[in-house]
Formats: sequence, structure tokens, C-alpha cells
Amino acid sequence: RAYERVLLIDPQQEQAVDDLIHLCHKHERYRELARLYERKAGMVSARSDRHTMLVLAAETHLEHLEDDRAPRRLIKTVLGEAPGQVGALTLKARLAVKDGAPKDAVEIYETLAHVHRGAAKAEVLIELGRLYHTSLNEPKKALAALLQARELAPDQPGVQETLRELFEVTGSWQDLVVVLAEEHEAAVEPHERSASALALARVSLDHLNDEEAFLSWMAKAHDARRDSPEVAEAYIGYYTTKEAWQEVAPRLEWLVNYLEGKKLTQDLPQRAHELGRLLERSGQPDKALEYYKMAMQTDGRYIPNLVDYGRLLVEREQWERALRVQQNLLMQSRKLPDDATR
Repeated sequence: RAYERVLLIDPQQEQAVDDLIHLCHKHERYRELARLYERKAGMVSARSDRHTMLVLAAETHLEHLEDDRAPRRLIKTVLGEAPGQVGALTLKARLAVKDGAPKDAVEIYETLAHVHRGAAKAEVLIELGRLYHTSLNEPKKALAALLQARELAPDQPGVQETLRELFEVTGSWQDLVVVLAEEHEAAVEPHERSASALALARVSLDHLNDEEAFLSWMAKAHDARRDSPEVAEAYIGYYTTKEAWQEVAPRLEWLVNYLEGKKLTQDLPQRAHELGRLLERSGQPDKALEYYKMAMQTDGRYIPNLVDYGRLLVEREQWERALRVQQNLLMQSRKLPDDATR
């Protein structure tokens, strides 16, 4: 209030306005802050300082007050007097994106990219890359902008993430491996190191057909986090395609017990049934029965398990249990796929 009284006495008291700006910013009183920036713009003598204040007012409206009418008015004023004012052009580009005019925004950002240097230029190039990628579907131009941004400022937030997306879209798998490896080296937490190593393993196998690299990264993923179901599933999928059942069995058993222990029941019936079949094929019928039972207890309507469980109980001459399973199966018979199975 004291500052406001000073301004009533002397409306041109610039120090009082500066102090109020500081207080409003500190206490997040953004509507008053925007008005004060405009007031300060009318007090400064240099035209460039006036433009800076008007841009700050426009930015405050845009970021904190969800009001784009005042910013448009202020930006129009500034660019009318100084068409190349960088702050006003940046806000104009943001408004163009908001208006659904990405081409207009790209044109402005291209201009700004020639004006800025260093980290500031990298920020502009990141915005360009995102627009080319997400709004204009021009991945090659997006990639060029982001690679240039990474060269200028390797640690700039958003560069690595967007580059990763683009390398996937463009099929630049070797480049993607480089980015993922950098992320893996930078990761500190075990779950982050495991996830990044697993991503590298999948790229190595699925897109580079490099099984040696796949197994190397899988080992790192497992070492980083030994209780990862995602790692177990990746191993199971790989060894299943190789029909290396001796490698599948212990990992599948670990996964099933993990799912049961964590009460993650969505995939448990299918996985427990899958393990039961594998154990049955490997000559362990009694252990197979345990997992068929687990699958039924989790979901008594899962027909493939009921069929195999009932059959094996009959083969093992466990008649009472077989009868209960077969009765359950009869109740579900309308869901069986064909008359022969019924």
C-alpha cells in the first residue's frame, strides 16, 4: 500500500513501480504484474526498454492468466514499431501454434533461428523440430533441426526425448541406439538403467537383427533390476522363438510366481497355464497340475486351462478333482470354439 500511495503522489516514481513488480512477481499476483509492466513501459525512455516491458506484460497474460486478447494487442503494438523484436516474435509463434497455424509458427521460428546463438538458438530449434514432427509430419526436417539443437546444447531438456521418437519414426535404428546408450549411461536409478538397457535390447533384436547385442543388453537390464517382469517376458519371448524350453521354463516359473505374489491377475491365468503345459511336456505332470490349479483359482472361466487341467487329472486318475474341473468346464461349454472340443 505504501508504494501505491507513493504513486498517487508521483505517478512517475519509477522505483516504486519496480518494487511493486518485484512484490507482485514474488506473491504471484499476475494480473497486477501485467498492468505494472505496461505502466513501466510508459515510463521508460528507450524504445527497446518499452518493447521489453510490453513483451513481459504479454507473456504474463499468456502464461499465467490464460488470456490471449491482451497479448495479441501488445504484440501487435511492439511489432508495429519493431518488426524484428525477438520476444514479440516468439510470443507470436506461440499464439500461431495455439491458433492451429503451425506453418505460420514455423516461419517465425525459422527467422528466430537465424537471430539467436547458442542455447537460445537450441531452444528455437527444438520448437521447430517438435512442430515439424507433431504438426507438419515432416520427420526429416524435424530431425535436422533437433540434431543441430543437440550439437549446440547437448543437455537441453527435450532434445533426447524428441530425437528418440524421430529415430523410431524414420527407422534410424543405429542413431536410436546411440541416443538410448547415452540415456543408459546417464541413468542412476536401477529401474531407469534396466528400462534403458531393455529398450536397447529390443532395438538390437527387432530392428538390427543383432542377437549378440540383444543378449548383452538383456544381461545389463537383468543386472540392474533382477525383479523386472518386463525383462523376464523379453527373455521368455526370445527363447520361445528359439524353442529353447530349458531357458524358458525357469524364467516363466519366476514370472508366474511374481505375478501371483504381487496379485497381478490379468495375465496370471494364461501364464500359469502356459507354464503347466511346458512342465507337462518336460515330464513333470505333478508340478504342471500345481500351475493348472493356480490358473483355475485365478480365473475359473479360462477354458484352455480347464481343458488341459481336466485331461491331466483324468490321466493321473485323480477322479474327484477331475470331476470338479469337468463340471466347471461343462458350465463353460458354450464358450468352446467347436463341437468336437465340446
